[in-house]
Amino acid sequence: MKSSVAWVMAGLVWCGAARSARGQSMVVAQENLGVPITLESVDDAPPFTGTAADGPSVTASSVNFGIGFNYLRPFWATRSLALTVPVGSSPTAGVIGATGDLSGSFAFVPKLDASYHLPDTGVAAGASAQFLGLNGTLQRTITTTAGSADLNANSNLTIISANLAEVRLAIDMGPFADNHPCFQCLEDDVLTISLGTRLELIQQHYNATLRSGLNTSSADGNQDFTGIGLTSEVADVHPLGERWSLYSNTRGSALLGTNNRKSVVSVVSAGSTAGSNNNLVENKTILLPVLELEMGVQYHLPLKTQSGDGRPPVLFVRAGAVGQFWWNIGFLSAADGSVSFGNRTLYLVGATLVAGFQY
Repeated sequence: MKSSVAWVMAGLVWCGAARSARGQSMVVAQENLGVPITLESVDDAPPFTGTAADGPSVTASSVNFGIGFNYLRPFWATRSLALTVPVGSSPTAGVIGATGDLSGSFAFVPKLDASYHLPDTGVAAGASAQFLGLNGTLQRTITTTAGSADLNANSNLTIISANLAEVRLAIDMGPFADNHPCFQCLEDDVLTISLGTRLELIQQHYNATLRSGLNTSSADGNQDFTGIGLTSEVADVHPLGERWSLYSNTRGSALLGTNNRKSVVSVVSAGSTAGSNNNLVENKTILLPVLELEMGVQYHLPLKTQSGDGRPPVLFVRAGAVGQFWWNIGFLSAADGSVSFGNRTLYLVGATLVAGFQY
């Protein structure tokens, strides 16, 4: 709910800033497209990229490249796994140890984006990729009236994403704003729509051991997903001034692939026949939906050196907030008595920083 309110408030700020930006000449560096947008100066002042044309226009940009990172924190739905280990020789007396969320720290996620803009068109071909690695450990001693036990747990999650063969189309919102009043707050914006192919590799491992004397309770979980599917993004750039702008990206993906999962939970009680072993294995094809949201501010700086067509190369830096939703890859476990896997959601929340150039 809080995130929805934040996005609505950001949209109001977006629209409120439109009028203040009108009448200025600027270049908007759109990192995920590679198409600088030259806006007309209504007071006849020549823009620093050249003489203003008759109305906003999409200017050809041959190469666009950006590199940076996301700084993300994971949140798993119903992440906690509780183990129970017997104390002494009594099968009924036990100590319960809950591991909770092991990967609670932020993760450094490198990413890159490159595109080539076809001359004299608003179309670009692009590709992007990111690597996510999350690791967590936990060591804890649990003491109760029944006795004590030592808990050791570790987990890791790796996600490799590659968006390949993407076609990106830039749309100047000016004509829509002139003909439709509901688009007036977007009259200086540039909307980019992309469609492409996405490859995904996901690996997850979890291990926890709860030990009291010679009695042991343990859990092991493994998951491997390899899939391919379609990905689409809607990106918007809203100029705030000569070198500043707001941006937002919304990407949705649908991936089809093989999901292999295995989870084993066992309890061993020394000197007693009491114990259990629960082993689940599942290999099947699934549909994995992914939703990625990003919003922030960017700064673009034209250089003095000009390219062959008289336009200067543009350096840009962007910073913003990120939210990602991965369905069906939340932590998998098979607690005592479980007969099936749960399909949980993984949430990633954090910040992003990207720098690059257009030439």
